[in-house]
Amino acid sequence: MDVAPGDWIVLGDKHNRRCRFCGRSKPEATFRTDAHAIPECTGNKGLLTLYECDDCNRAFGQGCENDFGNWSLPARTMARINGKDGIPSIKQEPGNAWRVDSSPTGLRVSEDATGTFWQDDSSEAKTLTFKLKRGPHRPAAVAKAFFKMAISVMPEEELPNFGELMGWMKPDSSLYMAASTPVLHTFLGGAWPNDALRAAIFTRNSDEGAVPYCFFVLSFGNEMFQVSIPCAKKD
Repeated sequence: MDVAPGDWIVLGDKHNRRCRFCGRSKPEATFRTDAHAIPECTGNKGLLTLYECDDCNRAFGQGCENDFGNWSLPARTMARINGKDGIPSIKQEPGNAWRVDSSPTGLRVSEDATGTFWQDDSSEAKTLTFKLKRGPHRPAAVAKAFFKMAISVMPEEELPNFGELMGWMKPDSSLYMAASTPVLHTFLGGAWPNDALRAAIFTRNSDEGAVPYCFFVLSFGNEMFQVSIPCAKKD
């Protein structure tokens, strides 16, 4: 599924609003807030769902999606991904001795006299090397955020295969299920659009072979992630 600037894709049935994550429907649950299938920090403006209630939307945003945002911060800044609050900045905390900001012409880097977070090797290799740190995050919560994205774009008919995962996805559940989840990362070199993303679900077409049943693939900016989605029924 490709989401380009200006696209408006809404998944779900507006006449049957039932939350995929807590199982509640109207009037027990409300659905007033726009629910993004992929976190808005990735640049997603137009891929929404109708099956995430306001309570779950708020809990995910304050929980695992916040961890995902902190974890992906350096990549989103360097690729100039326009998220919920614009293109994020990176700065040293505390002290603010250096920072990286977006500007109309690219990136603006500033530091004081003690700054050592980047190295200029332009004389020979013609490269700039930045030593950037991710924001505070729980690795298992980042994996849970990937699972939440996968369930959000997953076809309805696949959901029965992920009953255990669906139960674990409730915002107040523990993080144990993410302990051994592989996340494969690929950096896509060259100039890639910073205002488009791609999300896809791949499932195994045979019960033969020692490969996971389901993978979720997410790509934005120069980053591509392939995540194995736990499926107790098929694996």
